[in-house]
Amino acid sequence: MSFHIDHYPNALADIQKNYRWYRRQSARAAKGFLEAMDQALGRISENPRQFAEYFDDTRVCVLKRYPYLVIFRMYRRSVTIYAVSHAKRSQLHWRKRLP
Repeated sequence: MSFHIDHYPNALADIQKNYRWYRRQSARAAKGFLEAMDQALGRISENPRQFAEYFDDTRVCVLKRYPYLVIFRMYRRSVTIYAVSHAKRSQLHWRKRLP
């Protein structure tokens, strides 16, 4: 059973901001970032329990080849992505997004 993925609005903004940064570096890097995001979302959808518990009932998926964390929470039949955050950045900024 696959889990439905919902995106918190700020998480979509995170993805767009990170994509734009990579796009300024190179089109290839930007494309790779989106592919890594797609792969991560697919893995999360298929089995969200495979990812480590992180903070306040969230879980974290590390993007492959990119230093970003996808922070999400599992619900009965869905997953909500709350942030896509650089791994070196303080993780306090997205915690206020949690309900």
